Amino acid sequence: MWERCSTDEIGLAKALKEDKKLTNTTSLFEIMDNSNKALKGKTNKSIQIIDTKEIFAVHDNGNGFELEDARNIMTQYKRSSDNCNSLSHYGIGLKSTIHYKLTNEFNYGFMISSCNSNYGDTYCVFSITLDQEGCIQISNPQNPPSKWTNDVIYQIIPEGNTGTLLLLSKNNKSITKHNELSIIEDFSSIFRSWKNENYQIIEKIDIKKMNPYETTFSEICKLWTPLIKNGLTINYNGYNCEPDPFIKENDTLIINTEILINDNNKFHTLIFPEFNIQYNETNVQTGDEQEKTKEGKKLGRIKFYIAENGIEELKRIQYSYEGDRILQRNKFNKSHGHQNYTHLSMRVECIFNDIDYVKKELLEAKKTPDHMLHVDPSSGRIKFINSSITRFCLNDDILKTINPSPEGKIWHARGPGINQHKYDFPPVNRDRTFNQTQKRIIRDNYNSCCGICKIILDDDKLRIHYDHIIPFAEGGPTTPDNGRPLCVNCHERRTHGNIDNLSEEDRINYLNHIIKQATDALNI
Repeated sequence: MWERCSTDEIGLAKALKEDKKLTNTTSLFEIMDNSNKALKGKTNKSIQIIDTKEIFAVHDNGNGFELEDARNIMTQYKRSSDNCNSLSHYGIGLKSTIHYKLTNEFNYGFMISSCNSNYGDTYCVFSITLDQEGCIQISNPQNPPSKWTNDVIYQIIPEGNTGTLLLLSKNNKSITKHNELSIIEDFSSIFRSWKNENYQIIEKIDIKKMNPYETTFSEICKLWTPLIKNGLTINYNGYNCEPDPFIKENDTLIINTEILINDNNKFHTLIFPEFNIQYNETNVQTGDEQEKTKEGKKLGRIKFYIAENGIEELKRIQYSYEGDRILQRNKFNKSHGHQNYTHLSMRVECIFNDIDYVKKELLEAKKTPDHMLHVDPSSGRIKFINSSITRFCLNDDILKTINPSPEGKIWHARGPGINQHKYDFPPVNRDRTFNQTQKRIIRDNYNSCCGICKIILDDDKLRIHYDHIIPFAEGGPTTPDNGRPLCVNCHERRTHGNIDNLSEEDRINYLNHIIKQATDALNI
């Protein structure tokens, strides 16, 4: 009855090389990529997910697979070569997820699939478990008996429709050819009747207080936003996932430029042709310093935004493949001094359209990172790409493109090779004084502590001063991310350099502050 799935040797070798480790969330994303591949060309696309301690199920209304393909699909470490436009090419997502789940949580599963073949609508069903050596084994794939279709199959995949259900759970019965279908029927009934009573999704909860299911729900909303916007319905534990885009409606697009990649030599070169700037893996080439690489294949586009407000997820680069889900969000490369530009509320989007390069150079080692929303790349080509984009965004000539005109209405590009550009931008608040809302955000950002000496501040006892990190006189904006709270001592020392220029009131406050610091130190 049971047969061990065969193993693809080349796929196994690649898997060992990649040393790919899965988590609950990454394993889910792997199989969702598989479902998304099956949904290509379909309308009314949907993926339904049940993800609990008792049951794991992923149900899509994709194209399904035929009976004769079942064994090939379940071949361990088998990598499909026919999906050149799918992220699942390097994923082995289905088998990876099944093996991970059966090893760590469950002991039994089955698949039901329906497709349109040359013979009309066909159905396929088989059970899945692990053998004693931990290898995937399946029961003989079969067409379910006709008497069974109305009661079970058609309840999951209605007659005339296509799709696939993978369901994993726990089973204490010994599975034989006589009870296999009844066990599948029992679990199918659980799937059809399942109601979300214990796995509530609390919207807008503090991320630090999220349970694993809420965290997974939130990540799906963020990383699958492009597909959800394009009509894909994703239901997770009874809740429909809504788009939660990285780029907000009020963010202003400043730069939208093409990027090329030249990989003809040993070291790759990233080219920004519109700006006459390029970077390679050994050095930086700008202006006329070195001979330029004139040609390259189109890799995608870089979109550089200025956030209107908000302090979360700034100075990050979001990577996606055109028309598919978000791949990951990376922090700016730390070696390029982005901490010196804390006044810039940047969001950057990199949209790849060369899927071959993305798979070969960026995704083969780890298609689904452990923390997709907060990736700090440390190796591989993605490190080079991320470092190059960070340098581009913090290039002084590029930053000149986002300095406001005296009218405060137009942002002029003044860097080399870009004098022809203009970017519309809302008027800039040139008021020197922070408003009350900004002050509250600044205090929260610093936990009501002085930004220099770290003393706790209290307006009732010790007046708070609000300082421009980049001085206002030097063009620093009056925005929360360019502000910090200071005590009187630190603010006046920064502003005047000594106590001689203080007013009588501030001098008294300053002296009281010195006394308080000394008293606190003695008490400690």
